[in-house]
Amino acid sequence: MRTRFLVSSFPRTQNAPPVKAEMNGHSGGISPNGGIPKAKGSWLARSLVFDKQAGRPGAPRFFLYGCACAGLALVLSSCATVPPSTEMVYKPVFEAGPRQDMVHVIGPAETVYRIGRMYDVPADAILRANHITDPRSLKIGQKLLIPGAAPLRPVIPLFKSAKWKYIVIHHSVTDDGDATSLDKIHRRRGFDRGLGYDFVIDNGSRTRRDGQIEASPRWIKQMDGAHCKAGGMNQCGIGICLVGDFTHEQPTKQQMDSLVLLVETLRSYYHIPMSHVIRHKDAPGARTECPGNSFPWQGFKERLRKGE
Repeated sequence: MRTRFLVSSFPRTQNAPPVKAEMNGHSGGISPNGGIPKAKGSWLARSLVFDKQAGRPGAPRFFLYGCACAGLALVLSSCATVPPSTEMVYKPVFEAGPRQDMVHVIGPAETVYRIGRMYDVPADAILRANHITDPRSLKIGQKLLIPGAAPLRPVIPLFKSAKWKYIVIHHSVTDDGDATSLDKIHRRRGFDRGLGYDFVIDNGSRTRRDGQIEASPRWIKQMDGAHCKAGGMNQCGIGICLVGDFTHEQPTKQQMDSLVLLVETLRSYYHIPMSHVIRHKDAPGARTECPGNSFPWQGFKERLRKGE
């Protein structure tokens, strides 16, 4: 299996440092590997490419047949938990800045490998700095020292799929938060699989920087969402939630810059037309004001059009 990550430039600030009850994900435990399988040996310095061997030369025909059936069963059973295959591509473009030691708090679906890409630091260097021998032991909320970290850059995972036809914009209706806190809120509301959105764009509260993009476990595993039941958007729409309540307030500039970057990336990769970039309240049958009457929708769409 191969996974693709697009690493893009990040707008810096002045001081830059079957599921029950899962319907709409407002306000708003996942294993740290986020559903990405582990390679044998030292996977940290290698691309995430996995090959499976079935049978051996000269084996009896029935044995080979049995291995083929077992392999097929394994592939089919894994479809619910791992994403479709795609290649892994990097675009290491980010604003220059001084490197310095940083502390990163692990969020849902984050691995040492992905965290390393965020700060342009090899994963094995992070493991050594934190005296970690088994990356599978990492937990959500755990603090990691990132030695010699570059300025933070977003890592946007992309998976080959034909299911994504829409992009749906939400607000969290909370003054603060991040993917971890929204995941807890959704679990308390009965969302068995946690955070209902595919991406969260932070506002600088909690453990995350203003404008930081977080990919959720649902996105990493390419699961259906739990953010917009109306119009079947949970099955075909990528849910993006900006932390904040935009009933009377507007998102930060950094949040909007990151939203434009993220939506442009997803639109380009999944060939989603501009007309299919919608607000939650635009979904057929939706009864909500999400993402809030103060969300700068027209200005946001105009920025997308200029980027075409």
